[in-house]
Amino acid sequence: MSGDNTWAALETAAGRVARDMNPQEMASMLFGYATLSVLQDVDQSSIYAVAWNLVCGLEVRDFNQEQLRILFHAHLMHRFLGFLRLLTVTYPAWLMKEARDAWMHNVQNHTTVSRAH
Repeated sequence: MSGDNTWAALETAAGRVARDMNPQEMASMLFGYATLSVLQDVDQSSIYAVAWNLVCGLEVRDFNQEQLRILFHAHLMHRFLGFLRLLTVTYPAWLMKEARDAWMHNVQNHTTVSRAH
């Protein structure tokens, strides 16, 4: 695992570019942070919550089906794997309908997007 200086640099860079990210980049960043937290016990920072707040400012139509699945999966990791208890995250209203439905479609059809998913 990288040292504290590396994580601080990552946080600074993420904070600087987050507002200019496209939907794919946002979904990937959120999934990456959630994955690191679960697999490497990396503490989340406020950038994770800021990214979710930015997603809340977007419409469901801004994301394709894959991106919706990624966002819902990041939500599941946050909620059910017991990490980030101290970090309050706001999710978009459409997460529990459209994003969940996209995620469930893969589950019901036994579609494997990647080993991580």
